[in-house]
Formats: sequence, C-alpha cells, structure tokens
Amino acid sequence: MIVIAGIVWFMIARINKDNEIKTKLLLSEQKANLYKQNIISSNSQIETIKLLKHDMKNNISCIDALIEEENYDEAHNICHSLTNKYTSIGTIVNTENYLLNAVLNVEIEKAKSYGIPVKLSITNDLKMFKNSSDIISLIGNILDNAISYLSKNKVKNNEINFSTGYEGSYSVIKCRNNILDSVLFNNPSLKTDKKDKDNHGKGITIINSIAHKYNGDVIIKERNKEFIITVILDNRSLPESL
Repeated sequence: MIVIAGIVWFMIARINKDNEIKTKLLLSEQKANLYKQNIISSNSQIETIKLLKHDMKNNISCIDALIEEENYDEAHNICHSLTNKYTSIGTIVNTENYLLNAVLNVEIEKAKSYGIPVKLSITNDLKMFKNSSDIISLIGNILDNAISYLSKNKVKNNEINFSTGYEGSYSVIKCRNNILDSVLFNNPSLKTDKKDKDNHGKGITIINSIAHKYNGDVIIKERNKEFIITVILDNRSLPESL
C-alpha cells in the first residue's frame, strides 16, 4: 500500500508539474503574440507618421502661398485634408506599464480595422497586476466584447470609451459603447451561446473571476442606450500567489 501510495503521489505531482509547465508556455505564447501584434501595429503607425512629416513642409508652404493670394477656400481644403491625415494615424499608447501599452495598442488596431474609434482616458497604468495574464485577459476581453458587438451591429455612434483611474484605494476600469437595444433585457445573465454570442457575453466569466481574485467587483449597467461595464479592483489586498 505504501508503494502504491508513493506511486500515486508521484503521478499527481508529475501531472501538476506538467500542467504548470503547459500554463507557463501558454502564457509565454500569449505574450509573444501580443508583443508581435503590438510591434506590427506600432511600426505601421510610425511609417504613416514619416510619410505625413515628409509632406507637411510642402503643404504648409502651399497654404502660406494661397493665403497670400487670398485663395482661402483652397487653403481651407488643404487644412481639412491634413486634419483627416492626422486622424487616420491613431494613437500609440505609451504608459509606464508595457503590458497595458501592448494590449491597448493591439485592441485599438483591431477596432480600427472595423472602423471603430477608441477614445482613451488612462490615469492609472494598472501596475497593481503582478500576473501578466490577468491584465491581458481582463483588458482584452472587455474591449473584445465591445468591438465584437459594434462590428456586428450598425450603431450610429460606434465609438468605444475606455478609461482607467483611481477611486481611493481602488483601481477602476470602465468601458462604454452605444447599443441598438437593451443587451441586458435580451440576455440578462450575459451567457455566451450560439444565438447571442456577440452581445457582450464573451469573456464575462473571465472578467468576473479576475475581479474577484483582486477582491473587486464587476458592475454592468445600461443608460440611455449605452452599455457600461465597470471593473473595480482593491489595490490594498492583492493576491499573494499570482
């Protein structure tokens, strides 16, 4: 019996070790893919900026000459064209948290591919996350839900508003986007199924589990045809084992 118990204990320990290794490899792969996507999107934006700077000098000279000739309409048209170019560049997120930068830049680029603008207000760089998979999963799922909904539904104002901040000893993450009809009325538990998988159901379980891990909470509500998800995390009681 002692020998059998020893063999069983060894097998359980081996399985746990294998699972731990697999988890670490999965996380490494996830981070590697995230960094790769972030580098690609950042390089694309840098190239766009280079082209814009190259044309800027000539455009300013043209505008100056047109103003001297009192050809204000044409000068206005060039200014309008430059404004559109600036808008197309987008924003490269650059906080002191490299993981937050990576996941936000990737999600912004993803939203941009669907013609969805993302407005950011980052006053908390979320350094409280000691586990890189938590911040990637939490932010990624929050923004993926909004992008998924807006890409499937023709909402007039399809802008996503995403913010991070502090409220006392708590970190607060908030994401807002307009909706056509009440998501909570049609799917109050926000379950993911084949009939309703695009209505903010994806990843809600993961978001809740990460919030609870940090002794926090998730508040989901609707107001004036706007879907709002708020994640509150307690900075004072971080998980001991991450």
